[in-house]
Amino acid sequence: MTRLREGANPKLVLDALLRMSKPLVGLIESSQISNSPELHVEIMRFLTAPGTEYPIRGLIHLLRTAHDTQSREVLGDPDLATLHVHCTQTLTTRLGMPAREKDDWSISTPSRCRCRLCGTLGRFLGARDQVRFEWPLAKDQRAHVHGIVDAHDLPVSHVTRRTGRPYTLVLVKTDALFERDATERQLWKSELHWLNMTARAFEARLPGSSAGAQS
Repeated sequence: MTRLREGANPKLVLDALLRMSKPLVGLIESSQISNSPELHVEIMRFLTAPGTEYPIRGLIHLLRTAHDTQSREVLGDPDLATLHVHCTQTLTTRLGMPAREKDDWSISTPSRCRCRLCGTLGRFLGARDQVRFEWPLAKDQRAHVHGIVDAHDLPVSHVTRRTGRPYTLVLVKTDALFERDATERQLWKSELHWLNMTARAFEARLPGSSAGAQS
């Protein structure tokens, strides 16, 4: 997970995590069968700890996979029930926050690089009222910034103006920032609706409780 998070385009990271959903559901089922509390704790730490930064879409895909492939007994596993509540609370909180304002051009800084160049890039990205940044840089420095923008699929155009010495890297935030935000909020609404509709199926059942009770 750490290597995926630090080194790849977010879309590729998400695709990789979606492919992990079925094996993770199997691992949760195995830990239930083997009655292994240590494994339960480790699984939940991996999926929900803030430091892991497991994408919410990946967590919900895992729940959807479990819902579509597993028995009612497995769906009542406390880990899946906890994960369902975690996702519901997370999306409820996000949707309770105001939508992005039309003049807010700030972009969260995804890179964990701590170099001087990324520090400057981060300040530009985080600025609400700055859309364009013209930055004279040497070739290798431009390449580093190009790489960060591309690796994290940022809604920022980056072209080199080849006049003067050094050449100037021109960064411009694009309208894709607002389009992505709107699309993401709509997705959150759809996913939260599914979570609410399936809440009963994921209710945790204690050992010895009736698994055959009707919803």
